Formats: sequence, C-alpha cells, structure tokens
Amino acid sequence: MKTILSEKKDTVYFSPLDLNIENGRIEHPVKPTIRVGTPVFDSAGRRRGLIVLNYLVERLLDELRALGKPRPGELWLLNDKGYWLLGPRPDLDWGFMYPDRQATRVGDTYSQLWQLIESQRPQSQRMLPQGLFTYTWATQLPWAFTEHCILVAPVPTETLATNMSVDTRNLGITIMVLALLLTGISAAFSYSGLALGQMRKRYRELVTNLPVGAYRVDPGGEGRFLEVNPAMVNLFESESSEALLKQPISALYCSADERTAFNDKMLKQGFVSGEAAHLQSVKGRRVEAAITAAARRDGRGNSFFDGIVEDVSESRERERRIQRLNDRLRMRTAQLERVNRELEAFSYSVSHDLRAPLRAIDGFSRALLDDHTQQLDDTGRDYLKRVNISAGNMGVLINDLLKLARISRSDPERKAVDLSALAGEVMASLKQADQERSVTFSAQPGLHAYGDPRLLRIVMENLLGNAWKFTGKRTHARIDIGSVKEGAETIYFVRDNGAGFDMDYKDKLFGAFQRLHDASEFPGSGIGLATVERIIHRHGGRIWAESVAGKGSTFYFTLGESDNNSSSADSGLHV
Repeated sequence: MKTILSEKKDTVYFSPLDLNIENGRIEHPVKPTIRVGTPVFDSAGRRRGLIVLNYLVERLLDELRALGKPRPGELWLLNDKGYWLLGPRPDLDWGFMYPDRQATRVGDTYSQLWQLIESQRPQSQRMLPQGLFTYTWATQLPWAFTEHCILVAPVPTETLATNMSVDTRNLGITIMVLALLLTGISAAFSYSGLALGQMRKRYRELVTNLPVGAYRVDPGGEGRFLEVNPAMVNLFESESSEALLKQPISALYCSADERTAFNDKMLKQGFVSGEAAHLQSVKGRRVEAAITAAARRDGRGNSFFDGIVEDVSESRERERRIQRLNDRLRMRTAQLERVNRELEAFSYSVSHDLRAPLRAIDGFSRALLDDHTQQLDDTGRDYLKRVNISAGNMGVLINDLLKLARISRSDPERKAVDLSALAGEVMASLKQADQERSVTFSAQPGLHAYGDPRLLRIVMENLLGNAWKFTGKRTHARIDIGSVKEGAETIYFVRDNGAGFDMDYKDKLFGAFQRLHDASEFPGSGIGLATVERIIHRHGGRIWAESVAGKGSTFYFTLGESDNNSSSADSGLHV
C-alpha cells in the first residue's frame, strides 16, 4: 500500500498474481487474485487515500485450462520468479505461497527452459531435451494487465515421438498448433488491436514458411479453401494460391466416399491426427497424404477446419517396398528352415539306419578273425582287419553325425560358465586316456562365459581334442586357452604349437567331412569343427582360425552380444 500511496496522480498499480489471504491464512477454496490500486487526491491535489480492488482471476485461469485441453501437452502460466500459477499438476501450483512448496520452481525441473525464458525476451521457441517449448512474457499478449506472468506451451518429447510422424510433419504440426494456440489466447482476451495485429502478423509469417501445407477450409458442399500457404500451392501443383482457393476440394479427392468419411469424422470428434488421405493435384498427380486438423466455429457458428497436410507418397512407397522385401525374406526363411529340417531328419534317419548293417559287418568280420583265422591266408586276414577298422571308423562317423543333428535342432540355454574349469576337466580326461604324453597346458584363470554349458563342453572337447591330437608329434607340446578384449567384445582362443595347416585352405576348415591332413597321419571323422561352428553360430557368435603349417594353430571364437564375462591375464593350471 505504501507503494501506491507514493505514486503520482492518475497512476494505476497492478499487483502480482497470488492467492487471497484472510487473517494471515490462505483462503480456501483458493482464490487467485490480482489487486488493482490507485491513490485518491482532493481538488487541491492533496493525497487523501487510496482505492484497492481485488480482481478474482479464476475465470481467466479456467479459460487457459480449456485452451490447453485440445493440444497434446499442457498450457502453463508462470510468475516472474519461476513458480507455476497454472502447471502440469495441481500440487505444483502457487509454490511461493506454501512453505512446503518453495522448491517447486520451473528451474528446478526445467533448468534450460528457465535460463532461456530469463535470457530471451519477450518470446521464443526451442527444442530442449524434455520437449518443444513455446513461451511468451505476458507483456506481449494483448490481454496482459500485469507484467509478472509468462505463458508456456510445452510439447513433451514422448508426445512428439508417439503422435507425430518422423518427417517434417514433426516440426510443422507442433509450430502450427502452438502458434494457433497463442493466437487464440490473444484473440480471446484481446482489447488491444495493435498487439493483436502484431501477433497475427507473426502467425502468418510462421504459417507461410512452414515446410508442409497449411490450410483453412469451408467443408460445406464441394468444399472451398479459405486460406492456404505456399506449400499447399506446391503440393497441389496449382498456378497460384488464388487459383487453389477457387478449386473445389471434392475434385482433389480420389474418392468422394473418402472425403465424406473424413468430414464426418472431423465433425464427430473435432480433430484428426495423421489421417491417411488419397488426393490428387490439379494436374492429376496422385498424392498420398497425412492430414492433421481441428474443427472450429466462427463467431456466427459456421464450421471450418484448420489443418496441415503433408505429401507422404515417397515414404509410403518406401514402406511398401520394405514390406515386400520383408515378406519375401520371411518366405525365404521359411523355405530354408523347412529344407534344414528335412536335411536334419534325413541325416538322423540315415545315421540310425546305417547302424544295423555296420554292426553286422563289424560282428561277422570279428567272428571270421576269431573263429576261422586258420582257414585264411595272410592276405585274407589283412582284408578282414581292414573291413573291421573301416566299420569302426564308420561307427565313429555316425555318432558324430548324430551329435551334429542334435545340435542343429537345439537352442542354447544360456548360463554363466567357468571356461577355465571346464577346459581343465576336458584336459584331465585327455591326459587320463593317453598317460604316456606330456603336454603343458595353460588356462587363463577366471575365464567366464555366458552360454549353454552342455554345448560349450562339446566346443572345448573338440578344440582341445584337436590341439591334443595335432601336437602328438611334438616333443614339447603346449596348449593354451584364454581371452582378449576388443572394445565391448570378448574373444576366446585355444592355441597350440602342433602341426598347423596351410591358410590357403582355411575356407574348408569348418565344412563337414573336410580334412586338411591325411587320415593315416591324424585320424578323425572331419565332423568336429563343423560341430563347433554350428554351436558357436547357435550362440550368435563367430569362429575363425590362424595358423602356420608346422608351427601350430590358434582358434578364436565369440559367443554373441549376450556374453557376460570377465577374465584376468594371469596363467595357471598346468597339466
């Protein structure tokens, strides 16, 4: 009051917007109030008192709430200290009036926004991490009788991502909706023609420069455009905006039924968002469009639609091409899966069917050697031994084929696996089976992987078994297992100093029945590495090898993106 009393004659004072207080307490229900005061002077110019009026502004706030409802997001009203007067939640409002809400300023949650509001007056629009924000200080709005408020129209990031397409429509829709909103507020509370004219000018400049078509239309009859921006003229290939305004909208639809359905939907629910429409330009070019619009009424009750339209023909065609490719890919995948199942079934069936005749060959050849050896000469006995050995080798091969078929049909069940311990167990078994050999084995301690324990044991048995076999002619044989890191990926390795192989033949290494050494020198079925590769691929990983003939080999493998492991660089566990 002292401030008002000290003012000169004909001065009007407006207080900040706050809540009415009676007897030192906030009145409930709350009454948002602005106090208007002016000093009173007598005819001699002497100050005699003052007049103060309390203006209740709840009706004004209700109008702001109503204006915020059709738009995605809220409409905020802040005071010049950064407190919400009208915010996203009621418990945030009027924080400066309540001791327990002192930390509810906009800057506490939206620090970048508040810095922008304080530094860039009178208004601005900016995309921030929390969304798109458009704001204006109340002095820029024609209804502002107080300079202490800021109007903010936010569109959260998740709303942009959910409700708007990924192309230029994002920016276009948002800017247009916010521009219409602020302009609507100005019109609703306007008493200053000059300020309203400035807002309309800024709005028109905004719409003119939009990269998508913006329009106002009279939906009655054949339909007529009332206003269009340059992007609409280009979209419909019209000679000018004047020519497009004369064009019946019904002629721009490919289907009259689609236009009728669109108008019915607009009148029923009041808006559409990203509505698909099949249109055509004045030159007959087909246009697949996405329309976002709102139904409105003028002061005389006449309906009109405001909206934007975007040509999405190219993006829709890309989507159709991608869909066709996906359909072909799914069909091809189904065919491959069917072929794989047939091959696996064939392999499994043949392997089982071969067991009976092989058992007969093995059994009768042994019987001949045991019971009738005296009736055979040396050549006959040699032939029988060869038959018996071949039958045994075929039995091993059948077992390996069955194992490969089972692996092909099973999906890995991932668990934490201690590869150091697993490798130690496999090496102990190899040592037990061939106690005459001396092999130095080093396993990196703490070598952990994430995979199917049963399948990873098969990997270790094959890789370490190969290393044991191919170091068989080394006086000082050595086998190592460990891992290295490349970025976020863990690469495991099994290294030996054995026979090695020629890298020119590396492409044959993991094929079934492919052998890089003579069977008489290093026996085996040629299935082991094919089995390992299948297991690694089942885990989503990859496997490869490096070698120098006569100097050993190193096999590397990964277990896909899901491997969760750690390893240390120390060595230990010697056999």
